[in-house]
Amino acid sequence: DNDVVSVVITSAAGCVGTSAGVPINVDIAPNVANAGPDIVQCNNGSFTMNANAAVAGTTGLWTLVSGSATITDPTLRNTTVTGVVAGAGNVVLRWTISNGVCTPSIDNMLVRNDALPSAAIAGTDIIQCNNGTFTLNATTPVVGTGVWSVLSGTATITNANSFNTSVTGVPVGTSATLRWTVSNGSCASNTDDVVVTNRVNPTPTLSSNDADNTICSGQSVVFTASGGTNYQFFVNGSSVQNGAGTTYTTSTILNGQVVTVNVTDGFGCSALSSGVTTTVNPTPIASIVSNDADNSICAGSSISFTATPAGASTYDFLVNGVSVQTTASNIYTTTTLADNDVVSVVITSAAGCVGTSAGVPINVDIAPNVANAGPDIVQCNNGSF
Repeated sequence: DNDVVSVVITSAAGCVGTSAGVPINVDIAPNVANAGPDIVQCNNGSFTMNANAAVAGTTGLWTLVSGSATITDPTLRNTTVTGVVAGAGNVVLRWTISNGVCTPSIDNMLVRNDALPSAAIAGTDIIQCNNGTFTLNATTPVVGTGVWSVLSGTATITNANSFNTSVTGVPVGTSATLRWTVSNGSCASNTDDVVVTNRVNPTPTLSSNDADNTICSGQSVVFTASGGTNYQFFVNGSSVQNGAGTTYTTSTILNGQVVTVNVTDGFGCSALSSGVTTTVNPTPIASIVSNDADNSICAGSSISFTATPAGASTYDFLVNGVSVQTTASNIYTTTTLADNDVVSVVITSAAGCVGTSAGVPINVDIAPNVANAGPDIVQCNNGSF
């Protein structure tokens, strides 16, 4: 630095001339600038720089390249930088070492103030019955990104980055715990867990108190269910009883109707039983008539009673409730009825169904004894006998 350069010139004739001196300024070359590593902080807008020092005779200077920040002392290599807004993204700063006419040396670095991530809200626990596919319902974070992971159990997450992703493959009878993690840059992540449960459906049973499920019309039959805590009985698909009772009693079921029960357990899971089909044979509608139009006869007279319907298996004729004839014949003939006797019939069909007729009261008049008018009387001249 400050060297002076001059020249002495000698002509061909030997004459000498000396120039004035030219002083030269030589600047010290700046060392290589190193702004230091990038700095990323969480919810803290104040940073401390750590650039390398400029060698003696050179100058270091911080400048703002992009973003918004305040440099406390731009000439200080380890100055503080403040006012970096959380969540505003990268702020680029430049450390320049320069001196005079020398080419400056520059290096950039970035600072970033990450915003605290939103609270993680995974949603409420989900319980399903015999269904291993679930739809999650986490809250989408305002700040940060969310990702699902399987914490325990067996499950497959369809889209780990979707707040409402589907989850499949949860075996029946098991639960899986899933974690919703919300993270943002350098900040600590927030987590929340949700439990999905695939419960086993109950195993319903249904039976009737009639061994072969064959009854007569009007006959009472009791259906008994088990396997749960609530029982909804159906006849041909129509609900007839719903509650905690395990039995359903009816006398109105028709031939071929199917009884089922939907059993619900304590977890709210339900299953429909197989059906019980009942054969309902008709009960004979028994009636009886006599061959006497007004049901009034003379004692000892023959009277016949005919029961309907014909073609039944047996006809049990009763007089005053006492059986007097049990055969396949639907006709009963007698000469021994007394006054006010009541005749009825109990008809049994081939299927074993029984119908009882109303009684027919019979008026039996006492037969008169043999009249004897006495001997003929003949008198003479006497009109009084």
